[in-house]
Amino acid sequence: MAKKHVDVKMCRENAIIAEDVFSDDGVLIVSKNTFLTNYIMDKLNYFNIETIVIYEFDNVDNELGGYESHIRSFKEEYDSNVYLVKKVIVDLSKGEELDFDAIEKISLSLFHEVSYGNSAVRYINRLKVFDDYTYHHCINVGIYTALIGKWLGCDDEKMKEFAMAGILHDIGKYRIPVEVLNKRGVLTKEEVELLEKHPVFGYEMVKDDENIGTNIKDAILSHHERKDGSGYPYGLRGNRIGKDARIVAVADFYEALTSNRPYRQKVSPFEAIKIFEASGMETYDLSVAMTFFKNIVNCYIGEKVKLSDGRIGEIVYVPPYDLINPIIKIGEEIIDLSRDTDIKIESLV
Repeated sequence: MAKKHVDVKMCRENAIIAEDVFSDDGVLIVSKNTFLTNYIMDKLNYFNIETIVIYEFDNVDNELGGYESHIRSFKEEYDSNVYLVKKVIVDLSKGEELDFDAIEKISLSLFHEVSYGNSAVRYINRLKVFDDYTYHHCINVGIYTALIGKWLGCDDEKMKEFAMAGILHDIGKYRIPVEVLNKRGVLTKEEVELLEKHPVFGYEMVKDDENIGTNIKDAILSHHERKDGSGYPYGLRGNRIGKDARIVAVADFYEALTSNRPYRQKVSPFEAIKIFEASGMETYDLSVAMTFFKNIVNCYIGEKVKLSDGRIGEIVYVPPYDLINPIIKIGEEIIDLSRDTDIKIESLV
């Protein structure tokens, strides 16, 4: 898709920004793939941004069509990846060998999508998955781990490794009865003990596979370990937990909260970060988590949200110092959620 540099003063509404826009001090102002609105143009002028890069189309209809076409293309690729990972895992559960070529194909697909932009994040948040949730979870965590690698400044090979670790992290759950995985009530002590064995089960499934790297095997085994020693299966602490495992842990935490489960509804990305601030600061790798959160919130700029008072607004800015309280625009009204404390974001729409 062709790009061009344009003077902000010459831009028209609904153009699609093709590259992230940063202030002079390195703060992200507008994410790539954001539609240009009057508010966004005002913000660019406020920060004295004179030129931006946009996608080049013949007309506005083509701009909208081009972006929607990319979303459709991503959906097709996403559905194909879910089907592939399901087949691989079902075959594994039957005692067959891991189809490494299929997993590598999925990893490359996720890597390429993440390298392109933020469409994957927006698409994931529109999913309303209840059937085959675990397979979607594998793909989503793979996307988030690759994104973390990107935002940490890792090279392409490391991003692909993180994606593969995310895809495979929960394969051990396929030795757990589905009635335990999807149970709506409180798990018994025996069921909890069985569920907490899934990292070991997963590791046993791949430990002798020479195609799977050591870091990925460690991520499968250790993604439920926590830096304060409260995790499982071995109660490892701090840097005794491998980097891949710490990255998968953050992605797993976020994906689990922001996706529908058979036994509960998802929460908004901002509520997920609020939950992390309340309960995850001592248990997860903070450098990984904050890098992820500070970047992913900007993927939602331009998204519509439903507020607790029933109104629909648009996220126009997320303060880097207050990630859980974005600035919302409804018509000409600007709502600062850090000040309007009676109003909350209920969901993305």
